[in-house]
Amino acid sequence: MEIIDKEIYLFIASPEIFRKFYYLLPNIEWIIMKEEAYKKIFTDIESAGKVDGGCIVSRDGLLIYSNMDKIHAEAFAAMLATLLSSAEVAMDEIGAGVPKKVIVEGREKKIMVSGAGPHALLAIVVEDEQGMEDVLVEGAKKVEEILRDKK
Repeated sequence: MEIIDKEIYLFIASPEIFRKFYYLLPNIEWIIMKEEAYKKIFTDIESAGKVDGGCIVSRDGLLIYSNMDKIHAEAFAAMLATLLSSAEVAMDEIGAGVPKKVIVEGREKKIMVSGAGPHALLAIVVEDEQGMEDVLVEGAKKVEEILRDKK
């Protein structure tokens, strides 16, 4: 008997949750492979510039993966989904199409968010956005591919 729907696997990001509920998950290898793929995406992004961290989030605001330690990642994920969704609606209102990315600029850091297919988004926190746009968009494409590939 399968207790957890396979779609829910996308939203389990914490290794502690994996260990606690592994007996409920018939495809635990698949989940671990996804986590390793997410880590690789962030390793590639971090090698391209000064990145403080990032998140992969469902369009509903559920955290899929985060490598950020000093924030409440679940709340941040919900804010990121709202941010991108609002930008998409605003762009649609003026007939400008879907935004490639959204950048929120603070005094010392910037948040860059890009859609990663119809079900997710990728966000990174950077000190300098120069040269990071292509890295963000490329990372978002990789996230979309991972989420599309169920096995």
